[in-house]
Amino acid sequence: MKIKLLTLISLIFFTLLSCQNNSTNIEEEGAEAASIQDTIIEENVVAPTEEINEEDAEFIKEYATSKYLGIYGFDFSNEVEGNQGLLLIYPESDTSVLFHINVCIGSPSFNLGITTGRLIVKNDSALYQPAEYESTCKIKFYFMNNEIKLETVSGFGECGFGMNVYADATYKLQKKVTPKYYSNGLNTNYNFRDFK
Repeated sequence: MKIKLLTLISLIFFTLLSCQNNSTNIEEEGAEAASIQDTIIEENVVAPTEEINEEDAEFIKEYATSKYLGIYGFDFSNEVEGNQGLLLIYPESDTSVLFHINVCIGSPSFNLGITTGRLIVKNDSALYQPAEYESTCKIKFYFMNNEIKLETVSGFGECGFGMNVYADATYKLQKKVTPKYYSNGLNTNYNFRDFK
């Protein structure tokens, strides 16, 4: 029981730390404040250029779903109180994409919602219904021009996120690149290429 309690306390601490880090900004002299998401964007993506190494070339494949690839987000302000979200889209095939969501509801609870999954895209939309929350979680994805809108289906909002955390928002394109990694929120990066 003590081990489970310590594990739970550690998880809560790291979740709060991650959420607070996602809501802080780094100021550079003579420039606008840059959010922690900018660091994530620069370190964990592969730009779709011809000048890339052989390993990264595996990430740059042309699929029908490549038009959706990129890093999307909302509310990249420096207001700690505001909700923030990051959405990574990785083209997997002509009909599927992998995605990663990291959402924080901000002050005072800083509850976090993180999930990674696969979407089958038809007519610029998809439905996410994870196996582990099949009867309680459904999120609709609408792919629009440089935006992706997420809506939780009414009555299906239990997706394993923190209390009162929902992925619902319009995520705007921040950078048109192929994401390479996603994080579990505890400073561990996973390679999209290895997603099962």
